[in-house]
Amino acid sequence: MSEAATLLHARSLLAHGQRLGRVYAPLSKGAHGERFNLFHLLGVGHLEVSTHSSLLRDLLDPEGSHGQGDVFLRRFVSVMELPPLPDGKVKVSSEVGIGTVTENSGGRLDLVVACGPKRALLIENKLYAGEQNLWVSRFLNHAPGAILIFLTLDGRSPENLPTGERPPNLLCRSYAVHVIEWIKQCRKEAVLAPTVRESLSQYLHLLQEITQQGM
Repeated sequence: MSEAATLLHARSLLAHGQRLGRVYAPLSKGAHGERFNLFHLLGVGHLEVSTHSSLLRDLLDPEGSHGQGDVFLRRFVSVMELPPLPDGKVKVSSEVGIGTVTENSGGRLDLVVACGPKRALLIENKLYAGEQNLWVSRFLNHAPGAILIFLTLDGRSPENLPTGERPPNLLCRSYAVHVIEWIKQCRKEAVLAPTVRESLSQYLHLLQEITQQGM
């Protein structure tokens, strides 16, 4: 390529870059609204119980305010790689007390998804708060046949396991991977429910920020 052709090519690339800059400049200033997030404006994005647990509880509930039936729950089971839930009525509860705390029993369960008398998912939701002593043993002693999900930002293991090893029915899952993927799938399922879909988009942006992922 001659010097003149090289100069012409460089000028063309520069002009193209300037056009792209003009197109995307509004995005950097938030003109398209991508910086608008109700969770941030209300100052509740960091609250485990009243924000994250409450939102998860409603989404997992087939009778939740989202009005989408059990589709979000089924997506959750798939993304979290859980065994299929049995047929029957599902009851979702939060902040479930299981008695006075002792060395082997008691405490409070963040989320419980009950499917009949013999099958349940217990979710310990821990974004920022510290762990209680011997909580794994106490929760599994309460419901030996349940699956206990330890849900954290990065999917880490509990700090103190009862025998030093992870029980087979204790699963460690993360917001960074599993919950974000679940919310993305829920958003696709809510294509005909614009209020739900846009709320999920807001929540997805919040999760991407607190897990330090790009929007």
